[in-house]
Amino acid sequence: MIDPVRFGGGLITMIAAGCDHCMAQVAGGGALYTWGENLSGQLGHSVEDDCVVVPVVLHAMTFGGVDIASFDAGYEYCMVVTLVGLVYATGRNVRGQLGLGHMTNSETFQRVGGTDPFQAQGVRMVSCGIQHSLFIRNDNALWDVDWYCTMSILFIPLQFPYLTFILYASPLILPT
Repeated sequence: MIDPVRFGGGLITMIAAGCDHCMAQVAGGGALYTWGENLSGQLGHSVEDDCVVVPVVLHAMTFGGVDIASFDAGYEYCMVVTLVGLVYATGRNVRGQLGLGHMTNSETFQRVGGTDPFQAQGVRMVSCGIQHSLFIRNDNALWDVDWYCTMSILFIPLQFPYLTFILYASPLILPT
């Protein structure tokens, strides 16, 4: 059982579990708590400990002063989507899965994709995998950050070692 006192006594409204690390949001949208293993900086608060047992709060200022809309945790990394559709990422980045344009780990949350990351559409949802990430833009287009640090709308077949997936998207429009 999770003791609500560890989360400022607030009602937990959203959770995510990655590889040995966790995220939780409390009512109000502005505070995100992270805890667990931190070997790659996936907790986003530059703590030097390899493991954080007591949840640490990250306030909206971490995400440009904007409240959180959604988040997810992957294999030693985390991503946050704000209410204005910006994405922030931290942690393991050996395959470029953070969408930062390089393959260096990050110990603090960094804004994903530069000045115009999703063609000015904004993002409403993110899903973190082992070594790649998917984004749903506000117009329902599906985006991917692949193994080569590139962000792209899914129009073409993705080639993976041993497997080929054909993604039928131009862009993929999800039902509303």
